[in-house]
Amino acid sequence: MQEAKSLTHPVDQHTLTTRQLAAQGLIWLEDQAHCERWHLSRQDISGLLGGVDLHVHEQWLAEARAGGTPDVPQDVRERLAILLKIDCLLAMAAPAEYRYLAFNLPTTPHSLFGGESIRSYLIRQPHLSGLHYVQRYLHSCR
Repeated sequence: MQEAKSLTHPVDQHTLTTRQLAAQGLIWLEDQAHCERWHLSRQDISGLLGGVDLHVHEQWLAEARAGGTPDVPQDVRERLAILLKIDCLLAMAAPAEYRYLAFNLPTTPHSLFGGESIRSYLIRQPHLSGLHYVQRYLHSCR
């Protein structure tokens, strides 16, 4: 079996355990938080993960970065999966020759979200129904 830390995208590996996927999801979210595309603070990440204590999140992330498999609760794993799907759907939202446009989609205001960006909407509505709402909308745009 391939080591979890050599992965670049959590959903590319079907042989990994749920805990390994969660570890990769935590690393992916942390990496996304710091890129220009999302600009997520620690508090934003905590909210998107369902109000996870910042210290607990740091412990999970440290364990994941060390190649471990933190015991992440099911609701947090579900949130990570939805966030990853949202990011993938955003990447597919623009035609191939205009992929660069998809880079700005998380922070571009949209009337469907009350004039807020997807990023702002998700931070303000971090419950599962908000995450599912964005995912369904983006899926319908494909």
